[in-house]
Amino acid sequence: MTICFRTLLCLWVLSIAVTRCTIEKPTQYGTVPLLSLYYPLAADNWWVSRRVRVEGDTTGIDPVRFEIIRKEQISGWASYVGVWQPARDTSWLVLSSDELRVYSHSPTDSSSYHVVLKLPLVVGDTWAYQPSENDGLFAYVASRTESVVVPAGRFTGCLKVEVKESTGEVVLTCDFAPNVGMVHSRKAGPSGWDSELLEYHVAEESIDWP
Repeated sequence: MTICFRTLLCLWVLSIAVTRCTIEKPTQYGTVPLLSLYYPLAADNWWVSRRVRVEGDTTGIDPVRFEIIRKEQISGWASYVGVWQPARDTSWLVLSSDELRVYSHSPTDSSSYHVVLKLPLVVGDTWAYQPSENDGLFAYVASRTESVVVPAGRFTGCLKVEVKESTGEVVLTCDFAPNVGMVHSRKAGPSGWDSELLEYHVAEESIDWP
């Protein structure tokens, strides 16, 4: 009986270890399950949003499409190259040790970037939003239970991240839906905007591990 019990106990522990490895598949930088949950990264994923921009007394509405076109290894980093349409601007999304970085130029040690998400994503967590600029902006996890309604649908259990100045004023708010990505964002100020997700395509296997 004792041997049988020990055997079952070992099998139970082994099953937990296998399940954990499946959920938190490691990369060379550690584990990034939550980063890929809130911002699915894989080639051919795309998102189309409606951005209402305000410039002084002028208001305009623009459709904005962001598509991940390929994955690259740059300086040992897993980089996902995305293109914004219609401006054709390019961004590099990089999974680093515990954070998701966005670069406007090909990432190097000296490139400027901002940190979109940073583990462990616990409510109240803060981090430098643009650490390379040292401009005093910091991001803050405001909620992980937001309900957001946009033209693409109703999304629950959303992660809300706010970017604040050193004074505490919120200058940028982003809502991320699990297995979807960013569904809503708002930038404050005279050249601000409000962006809502219209439609999207995220492959079922969107954790494209390096």
